[in-house]
Amino acid sequence: MIKIAICDDERELREATAARLREYFAEEALIAPFESGEALLRAVREENCRYQLAVLDIELGEMNGIAVGEALNRLLPTCQIIYLTGYLDYAPDAYATRHTYYVYRPTMEKHLPLALQKAMTALAEAEKGQLVLPQKGGQLVLEKREISHLERRLRVTKLYLADGQCVTTALGLEELLERLGDPAFLRCHNSFAVSLDHAAVFRRESFLMKDGTVVPISHGYYPAVREQFRKYHHIEL
Repeated sequence: MIKIAICDDERELREATAARLREYFAEEALIAPFESGEALLRAVREENCRYQLAVLDIELGEMNGIAVGEALNRLLPTCQIIYLTGYLDYAPDAYATRHTYYVYRPTMEKHLPLALQKAMTALAEAEKGQLVLPQKGGQLVLEKREISHLERRLRVTKLYLADGQCVTTALGLEELLERLGDPAFLRCHNSFAVSLDHAAVFRRESFLMKDGTVVPISHGYYPAVREQFRKYHHIEL
């Protein structure tokens, strides 16, 4: 049974979304509707509601859906987020958060099933603590805790493991970070991402990893990296 939160300030749209989700999941979903982001986050913080999927509108009043998504990334790291909205203007802003899909409501019938399928795959991986990578002739299953850092070169991404192994995939950094769905992982450069669990030293220009590798932090990524590092380790910088 999957636990789903729907957040939309228009009742008719909430009900329409709930109806489509019930069709998709049949009897396998518990759906909780919310008319504001504040109400959804109170349920998470005060009632310990552990939603596995959140379908969020963007324009919600005082707190917009992107801010709600950002909060859910911190509070429920494995929760899969789908933005379902009638506005395309916010699509670039949505990429400041970790989410599965951005669905334009007029095309919901076509794209929502695709988004839900992708979300369920990512959720399964996140809750098992594993990353499944497509390989020729099969699937490669990695334990997330073993991944130290990632490097994108040309059209190949290298995943460096704590035991010194390196595996490759055609998937890009952005998609890999979405699949990982874990606040321990962050992008620090156009070509690099790291696991904070494997970082020994954090410096202005780079991470020193526990295996001795130096991973660069680009100027443009530094503010976000610093903030995520602070929140992850619960410290003041």
